[in-house]
Amino acid sequence: MMYKIQVYKIKLVRSSTKSVKVDVVKEVEDAVKVLRTYLEGEDREHFVVLMLDIKWRIIGIHTISIGTLTETLVHPREVFKAAILANAHAIILGHMSRATLIPH
Repeated sequence: MMYKIQVYKIKLVRSSTKSVKVDVVKEVEDAVKVLRTYLEGEDREHFVVLMLDIKWRIIGIHTISIGTLTETLVHPREVFKAAILANAHAIILGHMSRATLIPH
């Protein structure tokens, strides 16, 4: 008997670009600058992943979750999905509320 299985194709699609003043993350302040630029003007909670190559150059950034005024919901699966697809060597997680930006 023959069984049918699903065949999937997985893609990482670039949706836009953002100009930032940092291309290599050497210290926490570099990551904060990038995340602040990316999240500038947002009015709700955001949880993002900054993806880096082996030389700590920025590959890209992905918004994992957009929440409400006071909270956001994040599942570990979503944290790693874009990083794996981008072949990231390292990730930096950032959480932004209206008051602060907190790198993790």
